[in-house]
Amino acid sequence: MALGLVLLLAREVRQGPQIGAALQALFGNASEREIPLGADIDTRLRVSRAGDDIPGTFFSPLEVQPSAELPNDYFPGVQPTQLDVVRDDTFFRAVEHDGWFHLLRILDEAEAAQVEEACEGRTSFVQLFQQSDDYRGRIVRLKGTVRRAFPLRPPKNDYGIDRYYQLWLFPDDNPSSPIILFCLDLPAGFPTGMTLVERAEVVGFYFKRLAYEAADTLRTAPTVLASSIHWRRAPLKNPMEPSDPGSPWTVLGTALLFSAALATYVYWRTRPTPKGANPAVDERKKA
Repeated sequence: MALGLVLLLAREVRQGPQIGAALQALFGNASEREIPLGADIDTRLRVSRAGDDIPGTFFSPLEVQPSAELPNDYFPGVQPTQLDVVRDDTFFRAVEHDGWFHLLRILDEAEAAQVEEACEGRTSFVQLFQQSDDYRGRIVRLKGTVRRAFPLRPPKNDYGIDRYYQLWLFPDDNPSSPIILFCLDLPAGFPTGMTLVERAEVVGFYFKRLAYEAADTLRTAPTVLASSIHWRRAPLKNPMEPSDPGSPWTVLGTALLFSAALATYVYWRTRPTPKGANPAVDERKKA
């Protein structure tokens, strides 16, 4: 039974990255535990009130914390004035297209190593969500699980961007809320689809808190532009290794059978031998 429970727990952790992230938060090192899982962050989009600067748009009220100490200089080539028209808690707006493709072209032309060096450390979901204005146009680093990846055709533009992919990354520090990625390319062999479970890391430009239609209501998500992602293909399964144990009932049934076989083996190896059943043993005892 103990073996069955261990196998079942291992299977659930493998198939549920949220469980693994929670265990990591509980038992990881102190610096990792300082980042909350973010389950209490409300990403629902609220209808704007009268008197807002942009009529007809949406907003999401936040308890904004003091801004982190960010460098005053942007990545080479970034023109902050092109990002002044970007507004959080809205869908994509036509006036934002120039700033959007401006950042994508910089990524397309820059060396990957240069972009990596410009990032000083990993950014949390909470930082992006609560300090969106401060991080706009900055290089950020994120790590988590990609759940969706599919190609998109960009709208017509003057920047030469004719392809990218949309990915939904659920970050380790907030596995219940997505970050929407737009990547110019994907690593060779990276799968596409709507039901992925792929571990990945990304470094790119933060753009805005984007409104999107979720299954329950309108929500918002941080949006990041990147050249590609860091991903390591899972090793090919050895045909000699046991296959997936299957459902929990199969796991427990297998464990029970194994336990019964082990108990039977131990019994037959250690059972007392009746007198006269083994003459050689009886003779040794007499001697």
